[in-house]
Amino acid sequence: MRTFTIAGYLGTDLELQTKDDTTWTQLRVATNDGRRTDWFWVTAFGKLAEIMVEKLGKGDGIAIRGFLRVDTYKDKEQVKLIAREADFFPKAH
Repeated sequence: MRTFTIAGYLGTDLELQTKDDTTWTQLRVATNDGRRTDWFWVTAFGKLAEIMVEKLGKGDGIAIRGFLRVDTYKDKEQVKLIAREADFFPKAH
């Protein structure tokens, strides 16, 4: 399996979502190379999602490792990273 890493800052506060027995959270992560900002969609499931929602908020730093998945919605494709591990760098709230 290929592993990808994204390191950046959260663009929004996180919310835990639940359906049936599955819990998850959606993240928008901004990366910046000094010239431009790129935004990435990330989804975390289960205990990792619960910890992220509890510990992180908008503007906090995060490095996420996982795999890519392509979802199709209404004739549009969205590439997102499915998180397997993460390191947090929360700012002082």
